[in-house]
Amino acid sequence: MKFLGKSIIGRRIVALVLVSLTLSIVTLTASFLWFQLRDSIDARRAGVEATGYVFASAIADDVAVGNKQAVFNALRSIRRVPDVRLVIATDASGQEVASLGVAAILQSDVIDENTGWLSSLNRGWFPVITEIVKSGATVGRLVIVTDVSSLRMQVIHAALVTLLVAFAAGSLGIAAAIRLQKRITGPLAALTGAMIHIRNARDYSTSVKHASDDETGVLVDTFNEMMVEIGNRDQTLKHLAYFDTLTGLANRQAFQGHLETILSASDGGTGSALFLLDLDEFKAVNDSYGHFAGDTLLAEVAARFKVEGNENLFLVRLGGDEFAVVARGIATEGEAQTTIAPLIASLLRTFDILGRQIAIGASAGVVLIPRDGTTPVDLLRRADLALYQAKREGRGRVHFYRPWLDEDMQFRTALAQDLRSAIDANQLEAHYQPQVNLHTGEVDGFESLLRWKHPVHGYVAPAKFIPIAESNGLICDLGNWVLRESCRQARIWIDQGMPIKQISVNVSVTQFKQPSFHREVEDILLETRLPPRVLCLELTESLFAGSSLAWVRDMLEALKGLGIKLAIDDFGTGYSSLSYLHSLPFDELKIDRAFVGDIATDEAKLRLLRGMVELGHALDMTVVAEGAETAEEVAVLVQLGADHIQGYYFSRPLAASEILQMVDTIRNRHQKIFERHAKSKGRA
Repeated sequence: MKFLGKSIIGRRIVALVLVSLTLSIVTLTASFLWFQLRDSIDARRAGVEATGYVFASAIADDVAVGNKQAVFNALRSIRRVPDVRLVIATDASGQEVASLGVAAILQSDVIDENTGWLSSLNRGWFPVITEIVKSGATVGRLVIVTDVSSLRMQVIHAALVTLLVAFAAGSLGIAAAIRLQKRITGPLAALTGAMIHIRNARDYSTSVKHASDDETGVLVDTFNEMMVEIGNRDQTLKHLAYFDTLTGLANRQAFQGHLETILSASDGGTGSALFLLDLDEFKAVNDSYGHFAGDTLLAEVAARFKVEGNENLFLVRLGGDEFAVVARGIATEGEAQTTIAPLIASLLRTFDILGRQIAIGASAGVVLIPRDGTTPVDLLRRADLALYQAKREGRGRVHFYRPWLDEDMQFRTALAQDLRSAIDANQLEAHYQPQVNLHTGEVDGFESLLRWKHPVHGYVAPAKFIPIAESNGLICDLGNWVLRESCRQARIWIDQGMPIKQISVNVSVTQFKQPSFHREVEDILLETRLPPRVLCLELTESLFAGSSLAWVRDMLEALKGLGIKLAIDDFGTGYSSLSYLHSLPFDELKIDRAFVGDIATDEAKLRLLRGMVELGHALDMTVVAEGAETAEEVAVLVQLGADHIQGYYFSRPLAASEILQMVDTIRNRHQKIFERHAKSKGRA
């Protein structure tokens, strides 16, 4: 179907005009002929009637007496009247007195007939009958038949002339209609063509030109305005489709396309690198100050990246606090380090967010293209593995992809699957490390430590499976298991007569933040019949990251209400704050092993450790030192006044079946240390 050149609407307009003209001309012509013929026949009839009236009067006496010759002579005069074909005179009884004219016309057909004008025209003649009256009485009739065949020729001639005039008028009308339809349909055809082009090419910059000042012009102008608006919206949608609205950086879709473009280039992406960056401690900012502050921080981070970036860097926000950078012109890991360093360094300056000074950092995973992959999927996966390893090693790290990361991830994935069934398969064990009272030399308690004995890999280090449990949501199940098992074992030791004063169990932040945690602890105590005073829950300082101090206090008070003890674990490695140490109901402060090692030779560390011990005592807390591995370290801790000590010097974590024997060994082997401690205390 062709919309341009031969317009269907145009042809229909021309046809409409042609039909209208034809109907009008035919109607007018028929009306004209009808009136013309009727008037001509009526005029002819009136003239014949006048003639008949005159001659009827003239022959009345002759008809009355039957003088046929005189009547016949009179008829000769009538016959001389133009177009009179037949004249008949009859008496009162209808008998012919005389006649003159064309014999082919039967008298019986005309004497009693007075036809209409259409019938007369069809026959070519019509009769006019006049009464012959004498002295008021009808003595006969005079019939005059008039020829009207000449009128038929006039009709035919008039019809031909009319048709010629109609044809000429129709031609002029069609010519005018064609010109008119082009004026009307031209803009419509152009509009239709533009719409087809837009549909096929999605080109919203298309516009239609016109010179019309009528409704079609208004239609085209409206169409052009609509295309401008749609074009603007299309540009906006394209921007939204490929750019992040919060930061203005390219989004994940644009990043995918850019990466594919690089890989499909003739050099296959040679000399490029992909960086995945994740902000350190962003969740804490979000939790502490709200999502608006978090969004503001993300926008500020992007602004700094833009300042530090250049034309060779393609900056992307993938989502959340994860960013990506695709860099060209990178051939070595050293060049990659040089490229990413300014971006990471830009985050070391504090951010002023809603009047608060916030410090963050970033970790990065890096892959080189094409060394580490030739498809977007492989590159992203491996960059993500490198980023994960960087975050595992600490904050602010940059880690390059290494093939062993794939193997490690496969191993971790398999472990995650196996860990789900470890509880039901009885693969979990609780081992116990003695806590020695430095004042009495007795083993007052134990720290319970979770162990997983894998059927294939043997004992899996907690550093490997605990993060997996935290990431896949199993940490609460594992935590509840070790809590229940530790309470059960402590009850057994008490029943066996062991003077156990405390069993310490580590609690994860996720486990602690469960709304029902304190009720679960209460249920376990009731189930195992363990006196609440024996149980001590150890909580790390990471508990306070992103948590309300009031909420933490309420949860700790609820646990204290059960009669158990609470310890702050790994003190000095996290978010230590005197304000919460002073205001929260902790009973015990556990100094991390990082501050115990080498204290016999490191004066700075010794001064720091002395301060921690004094701080714990000042807060009326029992001080437990972890990680003592030598007799010298134990001796120093005794001198510093630590209350309890826990470390490999006394014992590694042991299975429950080995604990009774180990308690006697500790008491006998190290009695001298505690005696020296007692003497020094006595002299003091």
